[in-house]
Parts: sequence; C-alpha cells; structure tokens
Amino acid sequence: MSSNNNVELSAQIEVLLDVTSDASAAIRRLVLRDKLSGLIYELPMAFVYREYPQKSFNTHKAVLRDLSFFIEWMKWKSLKQENWKRPEQRTPTGGEPLTKREIEDFSRWAQLTAPCLTKAVKRAEKRVKTIPAGETVDTKTANARLRTVRRYLCWLIEDCVDINRTLGEADFQRQERHKSSVRDAFERQLNEGHKPGPVRSLTEQEGQALRTVLSDPESHKDSSHGRRDRLITRLLLETGLRAGELLKLCCHDLDPRYPIGKGKFTAVLKVKLRPNDLLDPRISEPAAKTTPGFVTISNKLADAIINYVTTDRRVAVDRCSSKIESPYLFVCHSGTTCGCPMSQRNLNRIVSKLNGVHGLPDDFSPHRLRHTHFTELADIADERGTEYKQVLSQRGRWSERSNMLERYSARSLMRKTAELIQARDDRLGNS
Repeated sequence: MSSNNNVELSAQIEVLLDVTSDASAAIRRLVLRDKLSGLIYELPMAFVYREYPQKSFNTHKAVLRDLSFFIEWMKWKSLKQENWKRPEQRTPTGGEPLTKREIEDFSRWAQLTAPCLTKAVKRAEKRVKTIPAGETVDTKTANARLRTVRRYLCWLIEDCVDINRTLGEADFQRQERHKSSVRDAFERQLNEGHKPGPVRSLTEQEGQALRTVLSDPESHKDSSHGRRDRLITRLLLETGLRAGELLKLCCHDLDPRYPIGKGKFTAVLKVKLRPNDLLDPRISEPAAKTTPGFVTISNKLADAIINYVTTDRRVAVDRCSSKIESPYLFVCHSGTTCGCPMSQRNLNRIVSKLNGVHGLPDDFSPHRLRHTHFTELADIADERGTEYKQVLSQRGRWSERSNMLERYSARSLMRKTAELIQARDDRLGNS
C-alpha cells in the first residue's frame, strides 16, 4: 500500500502491514522502494531506523519523503553527467559526499515541487537540458528537505565506510572536516523566510462566546456525532491537550479517583507516548510531542467522558466491522470506519465547524484551544497571586528548553506593563 504524496518520484514509500500470528494486530513498517525495479533503498532505510529509532511513524514517513526527493535529484544528476558518482559511492573510500557546488545545485531544486523535478528527469532522459524552474514549495518544506539530506550525508560520512578499511587518526579527522563542510554548506542554503505568526489564544470575549456555544443545547445536534463533538471541544478547552494527545487517549487513561491526599481524590487523564502502537490502525498515526504525565480534570468532565464511553461509544464499537474493540477513546460513529479511532482530519473538521460562529474567530483550530487554556490558567493564577510557572509546567509537560511558559503568560505580563505605564503617566502628568 503506497503512502507517498510524491507519486511521480522514482522512490516510492510503501506501508507494509505484518500481521501477527493470531491475526489480532498488525505491525506497520515503512519501505522506500524503486518504482521500476521494486528494489528497496537499503541505505536510506538504515539511516531512518538508526538515526530516528524512537520517532513516530509520521516522522519516519516525512524523512523518507525528503530522501525520495533527494534520490530523484541524484537520478537527474546521473543522467546529466555520465560519470557522476552518488554520495553512497564516494564516502566508503573517504571521499566528500557532495561538493559545495552540488549542494548549492540541490538547494535550488529543493525549492520546487516534486513534479518539477520529475519533469527534469524525463527531459534529461531525452538529453534535453533543464534549469531549476517551476512551482515552488513553502519555506518550511524546502528547509526540511535540506536538513534531512544534510543529516543523511553526515551519517554516510561516519557510517558508510568500506569494511576492509582500517581507520586511523587521519581518517577520523578527515571525516570531521567533511561533516563540518557539509553542515556549513547546507546552513548557508537554508531560507529564513517569513515564519507564520504564532498561534494566539482566544480573547476573553471569544472564550466566553465559546463557553456559551458549548452550553447551548442547539449548538450541536442531539446525536452521537453531536454529543461526541461537543465533548471533544470541551476536553480540548478544559485540559489544554494537543490534538495528537487527545487522539491517542485510551479509555483506561481516565482515572476518576486519583488520590491526592488523605481521603481526597481528583479525576485525572494519563497522557502517554504511544509511537508505532500495534493497536493503532491509522495510517497517519497521531503523535504526542510533549512528555507524558497526568492532567487533572473536573469531576463533571470525567463523568461526561464515562457517559460517552458507556453509551454512544459503546454503540459505535459494537457496530465495528472488524469486531475488534479499539482501546482509543474517540472513535468514528458512522460509515465503514464506525468504531475505529478518529483521524486528525476528522478532528480538524469537527473544530472547524465553529469557525466564525457566535463571535468566534474564523481561524478556529484545536491548537488554539490549547493556547487558550494555558493563557486563562496563567491569568487566573496571576489574579490570585499564585506562582503559575510550576503549575503550567506540570500541566503542559514541556521540555526544559521550551519557551511556552513565557508565551502563555504574555497576556498577564502585558496587562501589568500597561498598568505600570498608566501609573507612570499619571505621576508625571502625561495622561
């Protein structure tokens, strides 16, 4: 089963499903295969599984997609220059994988779409010269290609060495020089571009409008779909979960009586990392980026989740054609995927229904609800004089290097700044 968006490229990504002996589950593996010969590109595959061993299925697919574009460029280069050697042929003998001029040439092609490159290959096969031209990709895509290929070439320098060679100190120094040269050459080709503005939280008025919508019985249809969609929106707003984290929640991740003291309990959701989960049948597996941990929720929200699991979800699971119950919390409620885990596309569709409704913004998204949750939490903590950083850090589960704390506390900080400026103007008579 092919999953490569660049369907015209010579190197195609395939998803192989290895069914277990009892046929109760299937293990998904990605393979990069030549479209004509059917042979597997072994070095790119080894690179992915050695350099990204703990990464998710989607990350592996993205890396292989970048490498398939690079393989197509190498094919074009080989057709253009008869005796041109690929990096995989150069590094075993201690050679540099690509020259600076070749890196510059690839970087120009990396700005274009895959069909532009495949057309150039077809022209080269007919001995027609071609220059990089055509429809361009966004800066993020181009830079991702360059970074992936840079890492691949550095890996070749270090790991793709002739087994019959005995490396000495001079060889290791040469490897370091080659890696440094490759990194510097690619770094100069990266595009700064204009980064999209950061996702902002809802304003206080928009947040109130959303709560009004969620409390209005008429805002969602009185059906299994409507009740599920309302619960999903509420869960995103009240927990600050990422979309991937919500989609990877399992029914048993809810603990309605988590002990927090003597005779005291609270409801929590356990957020876990489940990359390449054997029980997840989704081709595009959702990913949880942050670290695992516990997220405290209200008892009312816990009751709503339990009610969904025991009623609407139970009906959908019983109608599943595979007769195998999915452990994941949110499932589809109709069609051929009834009872199967919900996809990212379905989640985006659910949230997009609220675009521009009753005072809500037109660019409403799941991640915007995450920002809204933490911004509101920081505001309330600030109003109460509570140190919010530790609370937000535990609830958000960010890495130590993340700047999310500063981003989510920006609104309260701006309010404080405005109050100080007003006090200064009042004292100096500038008002």
